[in-house]
Amino acid sequence: MTKENKETAAAKALAALANVMSHDKDEFARLVTCEHRTIQQQMFGLMLTTIRKWASVEHFDARNEHTVMTCREIVEVVGDYDAPFI
Repeated sequence: MTKENKETAAAKALAALANVMSHDKDEFARLVTCEHRTIQQQMFGLMLTTIRKWASVEHFDARNEHTVMTCREIVEVVGDYDAPFI
């Protein structure tokens, strides 16, 4: 068995949370926004990168269409902006 990298582990943990119908989006957001401010900035950068990746998806269906289309709108607004490391 190969060792899982931190990105894979984090993506799987977030997917597992999202896959539970009773997950609390507000509590997740509250916890994220209570992190150290530098960590918040880095997390936002991860989210922006993920939004850009979703925006570039060419093959989607009704299950993720809203995600792809909304991410495309977000990218139109934010352009190439990335969260700087401070």
